[in-house]
Amino acid sequence: ESPEAIPAAELDKKYKEFVNISMTRTVFMQNGVPFIYSAEGETYRSIAEANRLFLGELLGFNDLKSDTPLETGTVVYLSRKKSVAAPGVNKYVTGADGETLYGISQRFGIRLACLQKLNIILLGKELKAGDTVRLR
Repeated sequence: ESPEAIPAAELDKKYKEFVNISMTRTVFMQNGVPFIYSAEGETYRSIAEANRLFLGELLGFNDLKSDTPLETGTVVYLSRKKSVAAPGVNKYVTGADGETLYGISQRFGIRLACLQKLNIILLGKELKAGDTVRLR
């Protein structure tokens, strides 16, 4: 038995408001911690909701105290970062002036507080190209 034909104009009116798009998203790993790159228009809140996390939980995973604007392409960790870098990754030499311990913590999947403890001598200093940051 063939299905009943519905005129296109009627179908368009009937289903105009209903759109269901299924998308998969690549989850990356850094130092054994899953992360994504933010997409245009996303917020920490929308990422938290999409991954069944509390906003405060997601912010904590990313060493943030409050929701901040999210630029496209930002690394967003979906789980707690590690206390040290991966084995064999002992230090990092900054490549440019103005890098921050926060940025380095996001790059290597290390909690900011742990990175600060490893690099007490760098606290309060502006990092310059060629500075060495301990990761383990």
